[in-house]
Amino acid sequence: KSTGQPIHHLLGSTGRTHVPAYASSITWGDDSIATKQVEDALRAGFRSIKIKIGPPVDRAIGRATLVRRLTGDGIELTADGNWAFDFDDSIRVGRRLADLGYAWFEEPMISEDIDGYRRLCAALPIRLAAGESEHTVWGCRDLIATGSVGVIQPDVARAGGITECRRIGHFAYAHGVPFAPHVGFCGAICNAASLHLAAALPNFLTFEAMIFENPLRQSLATTDVGSIDLLKNGQLPIPDGPGLGIEVDQSVIERYRV
Repeated sequence: KSTGQPIHHLLGSTGRTHVPAYASSITWGDDSIATKQVEDALRAGFRSIKIKIGPPVDRAIGRATLVRRLTGDGIELTADGNWAFDFDDSIRVGRRLADLGYAWFEEPMISEDIDGYRRLCAALPIRLAAGESEHTVWGCRDLIATGSVGVIQPDVARAGGITECRRIGHFAYAHGVPFAPHVGFCGAICNAASLHLAAALPNFLTFEAMIFENPLRQSLATTDVGSIDLLKNGQLPIPDGPGLGIEVDQSVIERYRV
C-alpha cells in the first residue's frame, strides 16, 4: 500500500480490469426456494451459477436437472457436493452432471481422499474442483500433480494469504490446471484479496460471487468490492486503489466484534 500501487500490479498484472463471476450458491433446500434463487441470479445478470447438492443421489440429480431446465443451455452451471457423497455415488452424480452440461463437480468426496479423487477424475467426463480445504501449496500439490482435479480453489483467508495462494496458482499453472479462488461467506478483505489474485494469475478461471446478504462483506469496507451490485455483463471490477484498494470501516468492526 505504501507504494501507491494495487496489489495485483505488484503481483504482475495481466491487465485485467474485470473478471468473470459466478453466482454462489443455490441452496440445498426446497425446489421453490432454489427456483427463486436461480431467477434472482439470472435477473442480476449472472451468466454462470453454482448449485449445492447432496444425498440421496436421485434428489441431487433432480435438483441439477431442475436448474438446467430453469436456465436453459446458455448459462454455465457448476455443482458443489461439500463432501456429501462416497466414491460410487459420486460416479452416478458426476455422470449425470456431465450429461446436463455442468462445467465442474466440486468436492463430491472428503477432501483428504487424494487417491479417490484421482480415480474419480479418471472415471468421469467432467472436471473435478477442490482445494478450499487445503492450507498450503504442499496440501494442494498432490491434488494438482496427480491430475486429481481440473480446477484448484484455494481460499486466501485459509491458505496462507496472498503469497501462498499465488504459489498454489503458479504450481497449478505449470500443470495446466485453472485457478478459481474460493470465497464463500467471507468478508470484504478476503473478497478484495481474492480479486487481486484473480487479476494477477495467468490461469484464473472464474470468481465466486456470493448472492446472500453479509454485512461483513457489504459494510466492512468503506468502498464496495466484489458485490453483485457491481456486476456488469457477468463480470466484476478489480479494485484499483493502493494495496487492497479498500479502507476498513472501524465502526463496523466495533458493531460486530465479539
